[in-house]
Amino acid sequence: MNSTQERFNQSQLYRNRKFTINDVWSINSNWVNDLRLQYAYYSLANQNPCSTCPQDVTIVDLGQVTVGPGDNQYQKQNTYSVVDNLSWAHGKHTFKFGGQYMHFIYPQFFLSRSNGDNWYKTMQTLVNDLEPDVRGRTLRNAGSGFFLGTQSAMYGFLQDDIKVTPRLTLNLGLRYEYWTNPVGDETQALNAISSVPGVINFGIPKTDKNNIAPRVGFAFDPTGSGKTAIRAGFGIYYDVKFQNFASITLPPQLQSELDPASACTLTPQPSWCATHTNFLAGGGLPATYIPPATQADARALTTSYIDDTVMPKVLSWSLSVQRELYHNSSLEVRYLGTRGVSLPVQYRRNRTSYFDAGGAVLPTFLNPSSIPATWNANTPTDVGYYNFDSNIYAPFGFAANVTSDPPYGSSTYHGGSISFTQRAFRGLTLNTNYTYAHAIDNSTNEFFTSLLNPRRAEDTNRLVNDRANSDLDVRHKFVLSLIYELPKTTTGNRFLKALLNGYQISPVFLGQSGQPVTIQSAVDSNGNGDTAGDRAVFNPSGTGQVSGDVFPVCELPGGTTYVGTTSFLSADLNGCNANSSAPFGFDPAIGYTPVNPGDRYVIAGAGARSTIGRNSITTPGFGVLNLSVFKNTHISETKYLQLQAQVFNILNHPNYSLSNGNVFSNAGVVTATTTQSYVLPFDPNFLNPKVFSGGIRSITLGVKLFF
Repeated sequence: MNSTQERFNQSQLYRNRKFTINDVWSINSNWVNDLRLQYAYYSLANQNPCSTCPQDVTIVDLGQVTVGPGDNQYQKQNTYSVVDNLSWAHGKHTFKFGGQYMHFIYPQFFLSRSNGDNWYKTMQTLVNDLEPDVRGRTLRNAGSGFFLGTQSAMYGFLQDDIKVTPRLTLNLGLRYEYWTNPVGDETQALNAISSVPGVINFGIPKTDKNNIAPRVGFAFDPTGSGKTAIRAGFGIYYDVKFQNFASITLPPQLQSELDPASACTLTPQPSWCATHTNFLAGGGLPATYIPPATQADARALTTSYIDDTVMPKVLSWSLSVQRELYHNSSLEVRYLGTRGVSLPVQYRRNRTSYFDAGGAVLPTFLNPSSIPATWNANTPTDVGYYNFDSNIYAPFGFAANVTSDPPYGSSTYHGGSISFTQRAFRGLTLNTNYTYAHAIDNSTNEFFTSLLNPRRAEDTNRLVNDRANSDLDVRHKFVLSLIYELPKTTTGNRFLKALLNGYQISPVFLGQSGQPVTIQSAVDSNGNGDTAGDRAVFNPSGTGQVSGDVFPVCELPGGTTYVGTTSFLSADLNGCNANSSAPFGFDPAIGYTPVNPGDRYVIAGAGARSTIGRNSITTPGFGVLNLSVFKNTHISETKYLQLQAQVFNILNHPNYSLSNGNVFSNAGVVTATTTQSYVLPFDPNFLNPKVFSGGIRSITLGVKLFF
């Protein structure tokens, strides 16, 4: 983690080693066996630079800025692999079959939120040291962070390339993959005491054995001249389920996650539970792990569930036409489509929304003239919202969020590209490509690698409502790269020849459209106990890209209404006037209205429904020109020295867009991609592209010796 404060700078230590033994045996002219034995070692260690620092705090009205160190982490992975492939050429057929066995010894340690995550709506709440008031986001883990990720993988395949005619080749293949679950998954059985028959069963997760992957394709020369090729193919591919899903979901017998509600069920209670004041002074969420002694304790501390393994699957198909234009040059037009299924989605199993439970939606009166002057007994209010308990497992004694990663996600990608390639010709090598593509999915950010996109759906029970442009959707992309070797000088002077020859110039231009982000409210609008996915309200009468907070529309006992003068985000509850005889001590709200009726985007208050779709806003695109210059000086026939000068963004043109062209960045890095201010309607930097880095010019000089 990078920071201007030294105590928050976090070091990372990586180590890698790889060894390979390869034996290729030509049995005869038709049979060839390829055997590979491989070993790889990898380790990573992060250290918390300030273990005595206060707990991490996030302040919503300051753009969700977070202050605090990261968590300790280490992992070591020893990988052993045996691969054996056998090829047989027989007539028109070229058969290839073989397999691979891999074994991973993978101990790791990571205790997420070990320092506590405390979320405050306002800086004032933090200054007053009140209990953090952002529902579902104040959490702390305690206990063991050790997870044994040891597992094995086995692959087998058959492939036949058939030369049907001199101009047509058919490719047929079948592959099977099997992965064991990480050994650490078995720790879920330690929590069997928390099982509820017919509701949730804490046992050892099952492996996925149904991973058959057929492949089919062809290559066709329509003219027989060898200058045109038509290729097409279809295949099914499987991905590995990340161990992160299991390693951060240990049972309460090893690790527990506390929020304010579950912390106050402990005996003894934290001192702040009685008054909800002096939160940090009273130690905040406790870090002391207390093993559950009874079924009631175990259920109250259960925070996770590991589903039976279903490997993520991608169906992929493509069609391309390639044509040689002239010597060493070709043009290719290509279409690629993919369909992803069984993708992991972060899901809080025990939560349902107020709306799913039949709760009435409170209106957002975008036009102040539409606010009713009176109310009646049938007018819904926010009392039902505040009385609602989203925890459907509460009757069984579960107090915290029970989070899992079931295979509910799906994606679709369609892309068309045109590429021109000029291989080395008179010192020039050129590649250029333009791609138009559209990526759609219902989840991308389950590891929270972007703060500009939600990590969970607004309502996971209605995942279809989150199907939209993917976080990774880049609609247009153009790349031009070339390498030009300057003509050689034939002077007889040896010194001048060495000085004037061996130069290469390589400019690269990259331009692409922006990526989608989601306008978020940071308010639990739908009452499911989670602010992560809740979006804002769109005002069609609003102008520009302005946004803001809302006032509550409140009811008086006499049957009249009034607009509160305290905005929702600044209020202790709903922003209505204090009323000791009313539920929760304030007049009920019957809806909301923008603080500024001209705002195009406003937050969705408690019990209001958002009207903006996921990823409905696109950040600015960018274009950058880089230049590299190389000077190669031969020392001998087998050795040469290369001097390098590389200039990134040589024109020093500011690109106020997402860094590196995507929304993802290293966790904890303090850059524009890790602030939510760009997508929060109440923030002064809302949709202001200058919160992103402009990408200043940088120059790198280097020397390499090749031998």
